[in-house]
Amino acid sequence: MKALVFAAGLGTRLRPLTDSCPKALVDVAGTPALGRVLRKLDECGVTDVVVNVHHFADMVERYLSDSKPDGMNINISTSVPVCSIPEAGCLQHADGLTVRIMNRSLFITPI
Repeated sequence: MKALVFAAGLGTRLRPLTDSCPKALVDVAGTPALGRVLRKLDECGVTDVVVNVHHFADMVERYLSDSKPDGMNINISTSVPVCSIPEAGCLQHADGLTVRIMNRSLFITPI
């Protein structure tokens, strides 16, 4: 199975946490939000993931290279803002794929 994860947002509503860290890497109970998403995708049998990055992209890429689940193939898609709906720019990289779209915060379970 394949998945597309949006991790390009500026995280303006999480400031000051996102002044020096991308929203996708904000710590949630000891684990970055993106790490929780990848773990859930892995549990669901997803093996191929495209992660869309923009804000602090280098930090997200470094995290992915160090922390991806074993056996998961991760490709990076770099967003360039092209319209008022940021996710729309990322969808161009899903050409030819059947995708289900979900925001990473849907996987965050309350403590």
